[in-house]
Amino acid sequence: MGFGGSVGKAVGEPLCGLPRLDRGRPQRAAPTGALDPTTGGRAEGRPYGMESRATAWYRSYGVEIQGGRREAVLRLPTPDPQDKDGAMKKKPEVMADLNAEACRIWDANAEWWDDKIGDGNALQIELIEPATERLLGIASGETVLDIGCGAGRFARRMAELGACVVAIDFSERFIARAKERTPPEMSIEYLVMDATNREKLLTLGANRFDAAVATMALMDMATIEPLMGALRELLKPGGRFVFSVIHPCFDSSHTCKFAEQVVADGRVTTRRGVMVRGYLTPTACRAEGIVGQPEPQHYFHRPLGMLLNAGFREGFAIDGLEEPAFRTGVEDAAAVWWRHPDIPPVLVVRMRLLK
Repeated sequence: MGFGGSVGKAVGEPLCGLPRLDRGRPQRAAPTGALDPTTGGRAEGRPYGMESRATAWYRSYGVEIQGGRREAVLRLPTPDPQDKDGAMKKKPEVMADLNAEACRIWDANAEWWDDKIGDGNALQIELIEPATERLLGIASGETVLDIGCGAGRFARRMAELGACVVAIDFSERFIARAKERTPPEMSIEYLVMDATNREKLLTLGANRFDAAVATMALMDMATIEPLMGALRELLKPGGRFVFSVIHPCFDSSHTCKFAEQVVADGRVTTRRGVMVRGYLTPTACRAEGIVGQPEPQHYFHRPLGMLLNAGFREGFAIDGLEEPAFRTGVEDAAAVWWRHPDIPPVLVVRMRLLK
């Protein structure tokens, strides 16, 4: 999980993690043998009555099953501002199911994903990592927590910058791959740990960390409130938390990218943009982060207010933010959908603990 190791969630080749034109064509739930929204495979005669609680909850909300890359969209409960555990208290069994399923899927995808983009891709190298480094501002000797480290790509980068890194991921296979990739002299401790489990996170040690980072990981997590509550205890006073996510305004289950040819000043040009619908609705869906991966993963869309208020409630304030976009124009037909020079595909935020 997380771009920190193998770009865990979105973008490997063009279209990875980004909407396709066929995204918005819902079909009514098909009979037995259709695509199964829980496994991503064919049901092969399994009656819908034998589905998991997560899939049952999808249907209880009247969710339509969609063919292709995006198979189901689920409206998530909005956390009560006075409820520190948020969605987990509202639907604890379902959220636990979604989280367990997310872990299983990332275990299934880990080696394939790391083989595909473990050495970096355009989104990492040009956008995510430079912005994250700038906002983190790591000083030699600092202790940093890497949340959703994947195969450890960014953990190794922080170690190169002089940090002592504790890197966690809920996927055992990602952690195994991270250990294989990491030279023994690097100051990195890898742990299998679920970042939605506040109690487990607190075992890492109060006031231990100068900074924490979550590289493209929060949108993989069924709930983020337990993490934000734990970070309040784990970080030193004034500690910073830098996270990156696929930009929630411009890439979600509600958006559709388009390109059209228009005549301007007598010339035929291509105009690109994003159509946004339902932005304020928190949703969960399954999608491919890289085309052809073994199993589609869960993607949890949260509007900015929901995403940032989880930190504000725990005493964090934003003191840095970047919306990096590709500087170059469209280079080929496929890139028309994801290399917008004026539409940022990712959001990188620095929050600082004030109390």
